[in-house]
Amino acid sequence: MQSLKKDGIFIARMPCADSPFFGCAAYNDITHEWIATSGVIYHLLKMIGFKDVTILNDGPVPYKFVNLIRFCAFKLFCLFTSFACNFIGLGVPAIWTPNMWVVAKK
Repeated sequence: MQSLKKDGIFIARMPCADSPFFGCAAYNDITHEWIATSGVIYHLLKMIGFKDVTILNDGPVPYKFVNLIRFCAFKLFCLFTSFACNFIGLGVPAIWTPNMWVVAKK
């Protein structure tokens, strides 16, 4: 944290233990020793002095037609699956994708 200047931005992409699909990201690299949830990484960054911490899904980006279809399918999947999780009394994951993006301002 000392090497990041004041008002600097920390950006990281990492496996997310919130996701029901996290295993494909967490266990595909031997260097992954610790897998955080979005809540843990949020509070950890806040505790060490970061502000404006944002955690994002690593979902499809609609930059061309095929990806627009994937983007819409991903949003519909999240919507219906969240409804199903709520209906049967399970918690809804904060992050659906195997990886998450973390953005924090110092």
